[in-house]
Parts: sequence; structure tokens; C-alpha cells
Amino acid sequence: MELKDEQVILEDSLLPTKTINASVNGQCVNGVIYFHDISILLNIAEMKQQLIYCNPELLNAPVRCTVQTISIKGILLERILKIKGSIASNRKHVQPLNNTILFDYIFSKCGLADENRNRKAEYRSIISKILHHFVDHNLISSFEFFKKNGKFYSIKIFFDSKN
Repeated sequence: MELKDEQVILEDSLLPTKTINASVNGQCVNGVIYFHDISILLNIAEMKQQLIYCNPELLNAPVRCTVQTISIKGILLERILKIKGSIASNRKHVQPLNNTILFDYIFSKCGLADENRNRKAEYRSIISKILHHFVDHNLISSFEFFKKNGKFYSIKIFFDSKN
């Protein structure tokens, strides 16, 4: 399949499934759904480079799982992997991505831009725990929070040459 000009013509079911009868825990079950092929949605996402592959342990940061913390983990992980990829690619005439992540970017992507100062401070603490987890699992070597005009502004991510 080839994507041209963001146009997709779908000639398959979105989820390639069959309904079968199967034995589950020793009992016969009617109507078990069996996925017999890779979903075309997965194929399209891979072609458009919309998927991130990483060590699943990175997602087990020691923070309570809420919609916001899951979003924050995803945003940080996606941005860090993109930065690492741009550094590792070593393509000529291509500038590596900046290793700075703005707090405003994280908060706006998670729908937290309108939160008060105290809530944002709590989320910064969560971000710090997630980043420490990434350091513990060798995704990054370290990080540093920066302030601008007395307010937390950005996070600078550092990598070892072996990361």
C-alpha cells in the first residue's frame, strides 16, 4: 500500500477478524473473535510513522495512573525518542532536534494549560518522577528544569553518548 497526498483508499475491513468456536480453560466457547491478520489501521500508522516503539518498562513510572499522568508520560516519551532519533540519525545537513521541552507544550497537549499554579507544581513533580524513572532505565542520562522570569519554563534533556 502506498500513501499519496494523504489520501487513503481502504479496500479491506478495518479489523481483520473471524468468529470461531474455541476451547477456553477446557470449556467450549462459541463466538470467539480471532484476529487473523495485522489491522490495516496499524499498517497505515506505521507507514505514516505515527507509532513509537520502546521498552515497555519505561511506561511503568512510579506515579498514579490518571488520564493526565498517562498523557504526560506519552508526551515526554514521544519527544525524548524523537530527540534521540534526530541525534542518532547523523544525516548531513539536518539539524538535530532541540533537547529542550517547554512546560507550556506539555501542559497544553494534556489539557492542563488553564490549571492554577499549585496544580501545575504537582504536575511538575510528576514530570520529575517520570524523568527520574527514564534516567533509571537509561533512556536519558539526566535532566534539568529551567526558570524564566521566576516561573518554571522548560526541561533540558541530556543524553550520554552510549544512550
